Amino acid sequence: MSVVPPVELVGRADAMAAVVTGQRVVVRGPRGIGKSALLDRAVALTTRHVRRISCTPGELDVARGLVGEVPSATNTYATFRELTRRLGDDDLLVLDDAHDCDPVSLRWLDFVLRRRDIAVLLAQRDDAPGLTDLTVSHGFDIVEPAPLNLEQTGQLFDDADPELAYLLTGGNPGRLTELRSATDGPITRTVVREVIGRRLRRLPATTRHVAAVLAVLGRADAELAGPLAGVSAHELATRVASLTAECLLGQGLPPPYGEWVRQSALDVMNPAEVTALRERAAMIVDENGRPAVDVARQLAHLESVDVSWTPVLKAATAKPGKLSPDVANRCLTLLVQRRPDDAEARLRLAESADARTAAGHLMAAFHGAADPELRAEAAVRYALTTRSAQARGLLADCTGLPDEQQLLVDTLTLWLDLIHPATTKTAVERAKTLRPPPGHDRGERCLLGVLAEANAIGGGTLETSLDLARRAVGGELVINDWSMLCATRVLRLAGHAAEAFEVLDTAVERITERAALSRVLADRAVAAMAAGDPRAVADARRAYDLVPGDSRATVVLARTLARLDEVAPARALLDGAEVSEVDQVDHLYALALVEFAAGDVTKAADVLHTAAGLLDRRGVPDPAWIMLWAEYASFSNMARRKEVADAAARRVVELANQWRSVETAGYSAITRAATMRRMDTQLAAEGAERFAAAGAFAAQAWAELVLGVFLRRTGDNQRARVHLRSSVRLATRCGYRLLADRARFHLVAAGGRIRVSDHGSPVLSGLTYSERRVVELAVSGASNADIAQHLFVTLRTVEKHLTKAYRKLGVVGRTELPELVTGLVSGT
Repeated sequence: MSVVPPVELVGRADAMAAVVTGQRVVVRGPRGIGKSALLDRAVALTTRHVRRISCTPGELDVARGLVGEVPSATNTYATFRELTRRLGDDDLLVLDDAHDCDPVSLRWLDFVLRRRDIAVLLAQRDDAPGLTDLTVSHGFDIVEPAPLNLEQTGQLFDDADPELAYLLTGGNPGRLTELRSATDGPITRTVVREVIGRRLRRLPATTRHVAAVLAVLGRADAELAGPLAGVSAHELATRVASLTAECLLGQGLPPPYGEWVRQSALDVMNPAEVTALRERAAMIVDENGRPAVDVARQLAHLESVDVSWTPVLKAATAKPGKLSPDVANRCLTLLVQRRPDDAEARLRLAESADARTAAGHLMAAFHGAADPELRAEAAVRYALTTRSAQARGLLADCTGLPDEQQLLVDTLTLWLDLIHPATTKTAVERAKTLRPPPGHDRGERCLLGVLAEANAIGGGTLETSLDLARRAVGGELVINDWSMLCATRVLRLAGHAAEAFEVLDTAVERITERAALSRVLADRAVAAMAAGDPRAVADARRAYDLVPGDSRATVVLARTLARLDEVAPARALLDGAEVSEVDQVDHLYALALVEFAAGDVTKAADVLHTAAGLLDRRGVPDPAWIMLWAEYASFSNMARRKEVADAAARRVVELANQWRSVETAGYSAITRAATMRRMDTQLAAEGAERFAAAGAFAAQAWAELVLGVFLRRTGDNQRARVHLRSSVRLATRCGYRLLADRARFHLVAAGGRIRVSDHGSPVLSGLTYSERRVVELAVSGASNADIAQHLFVTLRTVEKHLTKAYRKLGVVGRTELPELVTGLVSGT
């Protein structure tokens, strides 16, 4: 946050003129408005003899400070006359903080002004009495500096948010100066806490207590706030008005800043005092007959509660949505502390917990539930959260269920067996014995989804799997993170990515449980990587952030980072991951991409050799891994392991012949082209064409690179440049920075020209840092509200940066940004 002119003098031209030219002037205003700065300016410009003092309440302190020692006269009149005699006609008396002036000195000043034409300049707080008689009777001009407006506040800050600064300070120059001294960057929670806390500590204790009461209650409810603060309604109104004038109630501030301001009133208190205030607030709210949710909002902030509060907590959490997620979780935690066997509370808590904590709640809910259906729900969710062998035992213990729920439990058991390497083959064989149901209800559609993937994994036809998958997600969509994902993976594998994205997008909108949403986002990130969708990185990061350390989310994020050539963070993720048996091959595949990005193709081939061995031991021809086999063949070929590369290439061809999609045909063609001893440009071109037809743009970028390299080596640089430019464009669109860099290298070698040498867009160089950050986040798929929260600015500031960026970039809206920002290579 860089400052332009002095804060105290911005927008003060008229006030300065009045103060400098006036004979008798009182500058009146609240603390921090700039009164002293105006006195300083007048003193600096005057030619008079200045006598200045900052007033104190001791008897005759002000008079003594202005003219020297007070004579020991026998009467006041003689004293006043002697003091007045010491003043010169050219004197300018300047009294700062005149509201603190002692009464005797004020009487002497009145004595002087009745007898001498002395210039006097006073500064007085507007809420302090005592000077009215003096200033009125002697004709003082009143100067009342106004707060800075939003435009003037904007003059003071360069790369910060002037609107936010204005709302936090009310345009008060003193408060703006405090804010400026607290930060030279974004206005964070720490900055707000420091600045607001300092201002609160200057207030009387009663006013601070009222601020804390309002922070606890969340609003100025006189019926509750007065008794809680221990003040009358009139005094409450007075204190609230004072806090509002000081901008200490967070009024008008966008989230989360208003809450930060209110919380600061509690931060300046002793924690034990805050706890006592919360407990008393809960009792007062309850005694006033307010709803249980209002009482629960107070209880949620306590470490523990008395057992007598459990009915209130139960009532408040009975219906989801009545409380904010954080408050609801805290209330449920308090409830479980008092009632450990409350299965419903445990199930609710598991929705927003991390995987390990959620598993604990679900296991406790399973053992604590007496109702068979509730036990089954706990077992199902435990299975989805842990994907462990132990979950299978819980599912087996679920009996006495309605037919639909029993089918759901049996289907989930089949799915668990399908994803566990040791039981995949037997699960595929068992799935072949099951007759696909019509899909009339939730249980039947879940079974259809699992059967679709089981058919694909076990070597069934594309047509059969595609039909089952479409029936699974057709009609009224069953939103979950297992059978639905089975169906969407089949849709993608069959070349129908648009249908898969439609289902995944709907699921992302509707799912609220953290672990389930994380798994859906991870799958959408994988699909987006293949399709060149810019959401890939954002989805992968969000999936990981929702459940940090989750095995699946970790490997997906590591894959996206490896493609971005961010080797160190990708490796750190994988090194620190607890890899489940289910995700072992995914983990190895991500690690191989990291090793390749680090430049060690031999190590990458070694890692994929291990992964290929694990796939072989499963004993099923799963076409979902055709890309891994193709990379294995390519890396082995680059590592000069010809026999290994040929064997992997044969596996790619076998999978492509078994699963006859356009995309698998592309992998077959490009893998054969890349591993053959002669450079077969026709096969490489076929691979690129197949991938383009399938919408597999990341794979197309690879095929275009292989074709461009082949053509360059045969001496056809002109045609090579066409395909290498295409590879750069596609790889950049897909966020595959590593591949884009390799394509750029070969493009230059073929005589092509690159518009820029780095990974960024050349057109972004004309944007300011703030505009560039906003554009980058917008391109990643973040909404304006998400950007505002991420950058700690207001929504209006985001819109302002985007508008300026659109004008500089020559686009009409954010829909044109991805194509522009990823357009890195000059045309042919």
